[in-house]
Parts: sequence; structure tokens; C-alpha cells
Amino acid sequence: MIIPGYLDGSSAPLADGADLMADAAFWPAFLAFAGGSSAALTTFDGDRADLGELLDALEDPARWPVFPLRLGEHRLHVVMRNMDGDYGCDYLLEPAGGDRSIPIAALEGCFRGPGLSWPELITAAAHPDDTLTRSERLLLLLPACGDTATPASATRTVSQALTQVGIRTGQSPIATELLNHPGHWPRADWIIADGVRVCLGTYSYRRAGKLSTADLTLTASAFDVPGDRR
Repeated sequence: MIIPGYLDGSSAPLADGADLMADAAFWPAFLAFAGGSSAALTTFDGDRADLGELLDALEDPARWPVFPLRLGEHRLHVVMRNMDGDYGCDYLLEPAGGDRSIPIAALEGCFRGPGLSWPELITAAAHPDDTLTRSERLLLLLPACGDTATPASATRTVSQALTQVGIRTGQSPIATELLNHPGHWPRADWIIADGVRVCLGTYSYRRAGKLSTADLTLTASAFDVPGDRR
């Protein structure tokens, strides 16, 4: 698997992670690894050995699982960055045309984010998808989100998504941890400047000046929140 402009192309050990998502232990493992939720692990009521195997698969340096999501004509990749000494999770937008990628967020190490506002998360989760449900899309994207304007109803929204993917206990504490990003960046303000949604957070790629104006515009249009360009 190749993501244009990410690492050094064909030599990167990227692999489609779709097979891992069928495992009952996937969501607790992913939400702990990428979302920083310890509650996702402690509330897992299945075989602990299965959970350990799934965590090992997510962190395998020889095979970096990638979870692609369609965003209209674009594609967003969630990459388990299993680099020795620099484990984490990268969010990359591959614009239509497929000749490059734009960094959206990076978890762990020299973290960069947030990469999504709450309205963008909800809009992106609702995009039509032949392989992923709305709840799956929301939970894959949620670790990249951080927004001071996140509504009080967000905990319920995330809890419902957790239930939809098979997590039956502890949804509220898991949702709270995911929304507060333990170990990552703080929530940040987002504004609309010249019709483009940008982040005011110090660590965000989507802060004015971090990406080119063209890439900031392209990224905002990929998430396409209704009303942003009014």
C-alpha cells in the first residue's frame, strides 16, 4: 500500500487494516492506542489474550495498518505509525489526483493537532461509505478532533457510536477520555477566515502559516461543513 508523499513510498510497510476491524477487540485496542483511552481497555469484556494480540497487530513495526476513509473525491488515511522509537498515529489527507498527501494530525511523539473541529468530525462521519458505518468513521476520526466549542451532547454522541460498534459497557467514561485527549493537545478554538475553517491551536497543522493557503483551503473543503463559506 502506498500513500503518495508519505515516508518513502513503496518501501514503507503500509498495509490495509480492514481485516483487523472485524475482530471484537479492535475498537478497545484502537481507542486505547490512538485515542488514549485506558477505559477502553479496562472495560473490555472479551478474551484478554485476543486484546493483546490485536494491540500487537496495531503496533507491528513490520506492518503499519492503514484505515482509509472516503471524503467525496478525496481520501483520508489513518496510519498506525509503528516506527521504532516513534510510535503513534498519523492522519493524512490524500487529495483527488493521488500525487501527494497533506498532514492533518499526528498523535504521540512530536504531536500535531487538532486536525478536525467538532462540526467537521460530524460532517465527515456522515459521508457515504460502502465499507464503513457512520459510527466507525466517527470513531476512527475522533482522536484527531479537538474543539473548545464541542457541545455538551458530544459525550452522548460518542457513547452511541461506541454502542453501535459493539462496546456494551463503560461507554460514557470512554467517550469522556476520547473527547479530552489525555496525553495529546488541548482543545483549540476554530474560526472561519475568508471562508476557510482554520485552527488557532499552537500545535495544529491547520493553523494559518503551518500549511500553505492552498492546502488549508483544500483541507477545509474536503471536510465541507455546510455554511462555512457563507
